[in-house]
Amino acid sequence: MRVVRRADNLNVAGVIILFPVSSESEFNFFQPPSKSFYLTSDNPVDPFIRAAVGDENCTSVYIRAWIIDPMFFNPATLYQLLDDTQKTLKRMQSDFPQLCDLYSIILHPVHEELRRVLGFERIYQDTQRSYSWVYLAADRFVNLDIKQALTNLKI
Repeated sequence: MRVVRRADNLNVAGVIILFPVSSESEFNFFQPPSKSFYLTSDNPVDPFIRAAVGDENCTSVYIRAWIIDPMFFNPATLYQLLDDTQKTLKRMQSDFPQLCDLYSIILHPVHEELRRVLGFERIYQDTQRSYSWVYLAADRFVNLDIKQALTNLKI
C-alpha cells in the first residue's frame, strides 16, 4: 500500500494498493465484477488470493485501490500518484519475475476518462451495474509517459 500525503498537514490525498494475485485467482478478472469484487458480492470470503513474494506463477497485479481525494483530482496530484504507482510496480517486478498483467475495476464513471488516457482496456462490463474490469500490460504501464498521457485528460 502506498499513500500520497498533503505537504501542509500530512493528511491523505491518495492511496494505491497493488495486490499480486495468485494464479488460481486470475479467473476472477473474467467474471462479472458484481460477483468477483469482494465489496459488492455476497461472498464472505475474498475471492482473490495474494501471491507470495517470489511466486514464479504470479503474472497479474490487481490494482485493488487507486483512490484520490476529489479535492486533489488535478494533474499535479494525479502525476504524483501515477508516478509512484509506476515505481512501485517496477519494484514488484523484481519480486514477481513473470509479472505482465495489470487489472483493475472501474466503479465510478468519473474514472472512465482516466482509464482511457492511461490505455486500460475494458475487458468485462457488468450487466447489473456500471462496474467493469479493465486491463493493461504491466510493461506498457511502466513505460508510459505519464505527463504526456495526462495532457490528454479532460478534468
